[in-house]
Amino acid sequence: MTASIPASVWILRAAAARSQVVADPRLTEAVMLRRCAQYRKAFRCAAVSYPDDVLGLQAPAEWVKRHGVAVDVADTDGVDLALARGVLPQRIIMHASDPKAVALVRAAEAGAGRFVVNSLSQVGILADAASHRQRVLIDVTDDNDALVAAVVAGAGLDMIGVHRRLGSGEDGRATVLAMIATMRDISRRYSVIPARLSLGDVDVADWGCDPEDLAAIAAAVDDAVEDGCIAGRFPSPAVNVAPSCAALTPAHSGPRH
Repeated sequence: MTASIPASVWILRAAAARSQVVADPRLTEAVMLRRCAQYRKAFRCAAVSYPDDVLGLQAPAEWVKRHGVAVDVADTDGVDLALARGVLPQRIIMHASDPKAVALVRAAEAGAGRFVVNSLSQVGILADAASHRQRVLIDVTDDNDALVAAVVAGAGLDMIGVHRRLGSGEDGRATVLAMIATMRDISRRYSVIPARLSLGDVDVADWGCDPEDLAAIAAAVDDAVEDGCIAGRFPSPAVNVAPSCAALTPAHSGPRH
């Protein structure tokens, strides 16, 4: 691992409730814009997607459109906002959440580029709504082989990778290694190669670091992916990281703990 990485970088600590940060009156366009750029600059070997909350502010929304980055949405409002802000449909990532049949159908109709699913019902809805082949990532927070089988067998669905959110108290390195092992197992059992590893809630403040330490976080992610692929003899996947809205706001600008 890179020597400059803070000791706590891969052990996520309990953080303040993220839902409270979105409504923080200190939220400003300047801070969010700077944080968006910091993530994109630090994760040079990965794609970065951003929560649709950034589209509610003019300057960050223009930055997202100008740089052609992906946006994470979870409902019909998110899909419509992304389209209204000029985000290309293929840059929309729909994170399904039961019972969100309407949102899934709306995203499919809009031509969303990727779908993250975590239940059999979502797979069925998406398969029924598909007018063309849909690119699907499986949420592997819970080990659900039936979900993998359903996506692989689903008409009009392409299983392209796995997704997981990093939670407080988790060992991030162990999580990445486990995801690589899951991808390898899927490849062997179903004769498909998951080509994308997606990490949600990659929030620098939760590691007790400053935003300037993002480069070290990115190096840690790269190292974990490389080590997992070497150990498992698995081809290196494309990596996508996604900060939460809270990670982009002034509430996470304090010093290290």
